[in-house]
Amino acid sequence: GEPQTMEELLALSGGKVHAFSRGENIEGIVTAISKKAVAVDIGGKSEGVVAEKAFEEAKSFIKGLKVGDKIRAKVIVPESPDGTVILSFRQATSDAIWTRLEVATREDQPVNVLGISLNPAGINVEIETLSGFIPASQLGAAAAKDPQSLIGKNFKAVVIEADRQTNKVVLSERAVSESKEIEEEKKALTFVKEGQTYDGQVTTVADFGCFVEIRVIMPKKKESVALEGLVHISELSWEKVDKPRDIVKEEDKVTV
Repeated sequence: GEPQTMEELLALSGGKVHAFSRGENIEGIVTAISKKAVAVDIGGKSEGVVAEKAFEEAKSFIKGLKVGDKIRAKVIVPESPDGTVILSFRQATSDAIWTRLEVATREDQPVNVLGISLNPAGINVEIETLSGFIPASQLGAAAAKDPQSLIGKNFKAVVIEADRQTNKVVLSERAVSESKEIEEEKKALTFVKEGQTYDGQVTTVADFGCFVEIRVIMPKKKESVALEGLVHISELSWEKVDKPRDIVKEEDKVTV
């Protein structure tokens, strides 16, 4: 007949009945996927389900799943009234995003981001469920003039740094919006040799020196490409300089 005791049940199931605890990480096999839930076989007589809020937050990750996939999940509710174990894919989702970001960094692939907020140093963005940051220096000319235009918008950026340990993602919008210019700048740099003299214009004056824009003639083309370089405070004058602003100001024409 039917097993009457826990011992008999364990003997029948090969000892696989498992009392789950909240927060436990488990492995299972996806058995069904619907528009509202994912069912997971988590061994023994137990079925796990990812539904409601946990389903919504993992939606983009679930899109890539299929029946039969091996999956890691975390127990949220060890046993719901209908006897199922309620699960979350949050960790698996995060792992999958980090893996994608690491590949994107290696291969220079742009990723989709959402502009969240401005701060004095740049723009805070969201990459799926992760937070990222675009420094002001990594904004293209148009975005730098009006960074507010990126807030609430989806746009593409290139990952410069993705560090899972420190949870740090740094991106460049400029690498996408000015990619043609960046390629040209890289080419132009190969024609710049130490010891060459250029006429340029001061673009920014900082405490540590000033930035100067020079134009480099491209040998095969008739046009020139603008490059920006730093004149360090120690290179501004033969005399000791306390404040670069005593020597140069923005828009000054200089020879470097």
